[in-house]
Amino acid sequence: MSARHICHCGKSFARKEHLTRHQATHDQLAYICNVCQRRFSRRDLLRRHSLLHEPSHTRIVVSCDACRANKTKCSGGLQCMLCARRGINCTFRSGLRRSKRPSTSDGSTAVNASIREDDNNDDDELMLPTNSASENSLAGNSLRTEREHLPDHELFLNLSIVPSKSAPTNEFQPLGPGMEAIYELLLAEKSSLEGATQESDELQEWAAKCLETYFKSFHVRWPILNAPTFDVIIEPLPLAASICVIGAWLQNGTKQTERLCALRVHEILLQRLLHNLIDPELISEGQAWPIELFQSALLTLIFSLYRTDKTALSRAMLLRSAFITLLREIGAFNAESLADHLKSHFSGSYAPYTLSMREKFKRLLALTYQFDAYFALAHEKPPILHRQEVGADLPISFAMWNAHGLDIFAKRLPEEPPGRSGFQISEMTNCPGSFTSSQLLVEDVLLGLCGVLQSIWVLTQSLPSRTKGYRSNAFQRVLLIETLDAWKYELDKINKLADTRNITSDATRYLLLAYRGEDDSVAASLDRITTLVQDGMVLYYYLKMYHYAGLNASEIVGLVNQTEDSSMETWRTSKYGREALVCALQMLKMVDSIGASGASINPLIRHALAMGANVTRVLVSCEKCECLTRDGQYAAKMDLQQWTEIGGPIFIDGTPVCVCKLKFWTENFEKAIQSQKIMVE
Repeated sequence: MSARHICHCGKSFARKEHLTRHQATHDQLAYICNVCQRRFSRRDLLRRHSLLHEPSHTRIVVSCDACRANKTKCSGGLQCMLCARRGINCTFRSGLRRSKRPSTSDGSTAVNASIREDDNNDDDELMLPTNSASENSLAGNSLRTEREHLPDHELFLNLSIVPSKSAPTNEFQPLGPGMEAIYELLLAEKSSLEGATQESDELQEWAAKCLETYFKSFHVRWPILNAPTFDVIIEPLPLAASICVIGAWLQNGTKQTERLCALRVHEILLQRLLHNLIDPELISEGQAWPIELFQSALLTLIFSLYRTDKTALSRAMLLRSAFITLLREIGAFNAESLADHLKSHFSGSYAPYTLSMREKFKRLLALTYQFDAYFALAHEKPPILHRQEVGADLPISFAMWNAHGLDIFAKRLPEEPPGRSGFQISEMTNCPGSFTSSQLLVEDVLLGLCGVLQSIWVLTQSLPSRTKGYRSNAFQRVLLIETLDAWKYELDKINKLADTRNITSDATRYLLLAYRGEDDSVAASLDRITTLVQDGMVLYYYLKMYHYAGLNASEIVGLVNQTEDSSMETWRTSKYGREALVCALQMLKMVDSIGASGASINPLIRHALAMGANVTRVLVSCEKCECLTRDGQYAAKMDLQQWTEIGGPIFIDGTPVCVCKLKFWTENFEKAIQSQKIMVE
């Protein structure tokens, strides 16, 4: 891989011209507007700004999807030159069309919320409907004053943009920097960040930093977006806002005020996206599905896993239900329906374009299924999506999805693992043996583990009681554990292949090729594999503990003080109770090895640790110490598998699992949970 170009401030860039453009921001603002004397760091920013002073300035042409993906200027017309060469029809994202703005009777331009930020809209003024005519006009600081007296949702519902008779000198400007600017733009119903970033280098740098953090910390777990073609500045505002919320939340050193503002932006997104998804006119017959809207909804839902506010979680549940229901109604999960839609709207002979559009939908569906399982497990709800209905094919590898540049794309395409494009997720998640195990990737194993949750939920809800249920459903329990262990075996196999001592084997080479990114070094690939394997192990122990406990968190907490409860005593002294305790302690040990900074990025760990702490309190809080034998000697050591079968005293890493050490174990769980608090409210 070629060396990166590093600036004296510490930032690095893949191309020298990107470094040169960045270094201009450190110098004096050398480019001055001859009209308003405003200074800019780059000539292209001055050129775009100068267009605002042109009397006839309008920006009518919107690039088609193909030109946007190719990062080229769209020639316009019914079929642009690029689409004509590829033999495809021009398509446009939902809400963006090639149309002129209608004129009012007085010759002024009417304003609509869907018009792009960079339109010539110098006569716009923010207005809120009120009972007093004198309170109708809001501009500048009055918007901030009004917002202090209205709830966020009420302001959002009433906010509109209408023509004003006055003529401010500049377009709408956010009142604050960073996340506050995103909040203001959402309230003003702007379509993207493009106009605001043209007027603010600070906002552009901040958004770029959020995007960098997003792809560095979040993208490896949730590769929803196509990193090589994604531009946060020109994407629809809800999608850009969700990226900025996640990026700002995961950044080290983010101020508390910025985090609070990120939560407010997230709440607006929860409401607005729900409103958009339930709109009966969202998708008409023959229209392309709004993939950017779907990506915004999924990212907003994933961020809700970090939330602890009950109101926000209630809204997330509504959005989750509406989102999955809509995908079902349009037939997105059906393999034939999805294939027909892709053929109708995203076909052509240009492989990078057709592949990226196909993968956007496949990854959206696969990761929606994974999110649904995570959300159901974390909040003890039944999963909405069933394994059998996800008919999309397996996505391409991480390396192919993150091929930066046509040369890299052409190089990696022949190295892509065979057979994935023709194998459906519903078949692969049936059992590890249904797909050639040598071709399984870590994300495949994660989907397979998610597929077990539905069976665990059904079995748990069918238990007549905690005592009789274990015997009457013993066969089903054994089958579920065998399935979980089979998926863990695949994780262990991948983990061994990622060992640096096996770096020369063909299987390891296959694995490393599949996890290349923009940084295609061996170390970077191994780091991505390790991160996903750790997430898989956490999910395995969480599912297994949930299965053995057969209880939800509230029931477990209720058992802590019920020492006279015979059913609790039966469960605590049974093999199932000991198995649940082993899973809890193994998960605690794993989180400790991952470290607080790495574990806190996976929101599922916080929920798993909370349940593990309660299981430990119930299982360890017996009436007397059992560490010593009748002779006053410490009991002989035994392995965990033997202990789960026969019970008795047990030591883990030299510490007895006993009531005399209950404080030690509970404090360890509390410490691990507290380390996750940096990621929650």
